[in-house]
Amino acid sequence: MDNTTNSTDPGKKLLEDLNRHKQDFSRNPSMDNLFQIVVIYDALGQTERGLGFAEAFLMQVEDEMERIVLNTMVLSMVDRDDEAIELLGKAEKKFPEDIRLKRYRGMLLNKQGKFDEAVGAFDALLENEPDDLESVSGKIMALLGLRKNEQAMKAYQDSIGITPTEAPQWHFKGMIDGMMSECLLKMQQSGKDESREKKLAGSFDRISNLIDTFGPDVRDFYRMGQVAGKEAYHLTMNDTGKE
Repeated sequence: MDNTTNSTDPGKKLLEDLNRHKQDFSRNPSMDNLFQIVVIYDALGQTERGLGFAEAFLMQVEDEMERIVLNTMVLSMVDRDDEAIELLGKAEKKFPEDIRLKRYRGMLLNKQGKFDEAVGAFDALLENEPDDLESVSGKIMALLGLRKNEQAMKAYQDSIGITPTEAPQWHFKGMIDGMMSECLLKMQQSGKDESREKKLAGSFDRISNLIDTFGPDVRDFYRMGQVAGKEAYHLTMNDTGKE
């Protein structure tokens, strides 16, 4: 007799999670729930069904630009990055001035490991908006992926003086700090213990303590950005085939 309980069956657990998220989605049709549903369908080997579910919902989004960006995010979540890039390319021709599309295209290029192209995409954005922390974070990620640590360090140092004007922008400030703190830690572990690296490493601790005085919204966005930045650093290193 098989003593294995149903609760240990991965497929059954995924189906339970799917039903739970779909019930939550019916009560609260949020993007978080939608993304979870798409990911679970993909894990079940039913990617097209998940994409169809998302498409049916996103057709209700009136803002065409927002609808395109959300569709590319959905495609990227199931590793259909080439389709997402193609969709963004068509959208950029239709909306050539929209920064969100160009920015997200750069992020997708990073995800694909096309770091040279990503640097070019973010440089073009930063020519017009040098204080755009989201583009700065994308450029630094690409430079780290190319192992151009000195250029990444310079981009980071240039960004230190940029102060976000709205709480959500602190997410990207935190993301930049998260990536660079992991980079500096790696450099120290490899024996590169230069005074500049020591000084910058100490500054992260001071910033981390200072951020708590800025209020809960800023603190939460910054902390979440830090975590995302550290994860992005390690994912980027893996993408290039090195530890």
